[in-house]
Amino acid sequence: MERRLFLQTFNAMGVSVALPATALADNHQSLMATARTVSLIEPTPIVEAQFCRWNYPKIGLIAVGGISRSILGDLAGELPYLRRTIAINTDLHSLQQVKADRRIWLGHGTEPSQDPQSTRLLAQSAMPEIIDAVSGLDMVMLAVGLGGAAGTGVAPFVAQVLREQDILTLGFAVSPFSFEGKRRLENARWGRSELGSHLNALIPVSNSDTEQLVDPGAMLSDVLDLAPMAFIQLARSITNSVARPDVPVSIDFEDLRHFILGQEGVCALGFASASGDLGAEAAVRQAIDHPFLGICRLQKASVALVSIEAPQSALFLLDSKNIVFHVRSHLPPDADIFYSCVSTPAQDGSEFRVSILASGIQQT
Repeated sequence: MERRLFLQTFNAMGVSVALPATALADNHQSLMATARTVSLIEPTPIVEAQFCRWNYPKIGLIAVGGISRSILGDLAGELPYLRRTIAINTDLHSLQQVKADRRIWLGHGTEPSQDPQSTRLLAQSAMPEIIDAVSGLDMVMLAVGLGGAAGTGVAPFVAQVLREQDILTLGFAVSPFSFEGKRRLENARWGRSELGSHLNALIPVSNSDTEQLVDPGAMLSDVLDLAPMAFIQLARSITNSVARPDVPVSIDFEDLRHFILGQEGVCALGFASASGDLGAEAAVRQAIDHPFLGICRLQKASVALVSIEAPQSALFLLDSKNIVFHVRSHLPPDADIFYSCVSTPAQDGSEFRVSILASGIQQT
């Protein structure tokens, strides 16, 4: 259905679809002399967008540190409609295992440092490669695992470069498990603070929260995959909403920039899928209850983006209306809400997938 007609129909039924509301450390010459970078360019058809409509925003993904291996490894095929994928790491072996359009290896010829401040200097020396890698993009989704030296030190500098290039940036920062020790937790807090000062919006999550999603006897590798999978769903919800050419209902990129990601505070993400006659209701309830979101965070948000995915044969107006109304019921009265709908292949059955990106959450 054409968007304007869809909105008119939706509003006639009493739903408000979109209610707009209102230096780096000193250089260490000996380190910088060896902090050369090697930029490895490898086109990857799996993740390279196959359309070039001028009016669609160019969205890229940057994964920094070890998390790039999860996001741009086996999960790469889940990332359509991205214009470019970029992996940045100090670990060459890990970097070689990712599927990315651009891979930037920091500290060529040097032993990887365990100090975030030193890896930040390596990133500084790679500024030309980073700028070249993000050239022409309108938006970047930046994923990083905090606590270690690579992600914690490099990601804030990358965020600074993106801000200076006037590229809209949404960060997804994963903190360590609580049992990983004081030093990693302190590094993560420092990195999260540094990131927040440069990003348009930040989704801070913790590996400890993922324990609520699994049985106590779950494999550690399965638990560690949960945060990268959440980032994949975040990327799907953003690209489906603003960069996919065949969606029944999308949102404007400038609405995303100003009304969703331009809020004070942090963001939170919840998502879930369900099938059957009550699939839409079950999916939205489970998405709200996701450990990365929760009703308490949703109740503090100033705006929410609801992304709905379902087979065309199951994508009824009533279900979409009920999903949006259910999210709305947990938001503050003056909060805004935006939504998008996308059709999925028929072989997915009657499964509904709902993602909720809540923004403007004030931390107390």
